[in-house]
Amino acid sequence: MSYEGALLVRLPRAEVDALVEEGIGRSFEPDPGRATREWASIRGSEDLWLALARNAMEFARSAV
Repeated sequence: MSYEGALLVRLPRAEVDALVEEGIGRSFEPDPGRATREWASIRGSEDLWLALARNAMEFARSAV
């Protein structure tokens, strides 16, 4: 989903951590100081967003 001009995706925690470490994304905080474990806020190109959206879809399918 789009949130404040960024892509908000649910991914495995390790992938969120890697995106944060690489400076590509940030852990999503619905309230200041309360980061979620599997959600990341991503700013960047549409190509990056598309790849991450595909990863998020696969992650969601694996949870069923």
